Amino acid sequence: MKQLLPILSSIIFAVLIITACKKSDNDIQSTPGHSRLVLDYIRQLGFSIDNIRETKDEYIVEDDIVFSKNMQLPATPLTEQSFTSNRVSLINGRHITLRIDASAAVLANEIYAAIQQWNTVPNSSLFLTPVVSTSSYDILIKNTVTTGNTCGSATFPSFNGKPGNSIVIDVLYLRTLPVAQRQASIAHQIGHTIGFKHTDGPGDPFIGPISPGILGPDSLSIMNSWQCGSAITVLSAKDKRATAYLFPAP
Repeated sequence: MKQLLPILSSIIFAVLIITACKKSDNDIQSTPGHSRLVLDYIRQLGFSIDNIRETKDEYIVEDDIVFSKNMQLPATPLTEQSFTSNRVSLINGRHITLRIDASAAVLANEIYAAIQQWNTVPNSSLFLTPVVSTSSYDILIKNTVTTGNTCGSATFPSFNGKPGNSIVIDVLYLRTLPVAQRQASIAHQIGHTIGFKHTDGPGDPFIGPISPGILGPDSLSIMNSWQCGSAITVLSAKDKRATAYLFPAP
C-alpha cells in the first residue's frame, strides 16, 4: 500500500491537475453527450462502471486504465463479440515506438527492461522500440504525481488498431521500490496500452479472442491489479501465451 504523499507533493499534484488538462491534436471535439457514449463504450468492453474515477478530461477505470472523454468511438456500437475492434493490430504491434519524456528519463534503464520483457515473449511478433526523437512516436511515457494506491496509469488502445498513446508514472514513488518492482510496474502499464485489462478484473481480461488454456485466474500475472509494489515482477506463462496468441510471430 502506497504511503501518503507529503503535503508539498499534494500541492504539486493539484497544480498539475489544473494546468495539464489540454486536449491533444488527435482528440476529437466533444459533442453533447459524447462523454456519456464513452461510458457506454467502456461498459461494452467489459469494464465495471462502478469502478470509475472521473477527472475533467478522462475516465480512469480500475485505478490505472485511462479513457479520454473525447476519444474517438467506433461508428457503430460494439457487441459482446466485437472486442477485436479495440485491439492493437498485428501490423502496429510489430512497430510500436515509445518515447521517454525528460521527466521520466531517470528511470530509463527500468523502462528499457520493461520493454524487453514484452519484446522477448516467445513466438510473439510484438515489438516496442524506445525513441529519443520528438517527431514521431506511438506512446509517450512521462512523470506525474499519483495518489491512492497507484504509481502510474496508461491509456487503452483506440479502436483504430493503434496502442494507447500515454503512460504516466510516479517517478518519486517508484524510486522508493526495488528495481525489479519498478520494471514490473512499468511493464504493467505497457500491457494496458497494448490492450490487456486486469487479469483479476471483471470479465475477459484480454482484448480479442483468446485460445483455450489462457483464460482464468492467474495469481502470477503481471497484469493483476494493485501491481505497484507487488512481488510479481515478470510476465507469467499465461501472460506470454496470451501475448503470443494476440501477436503471433510470422
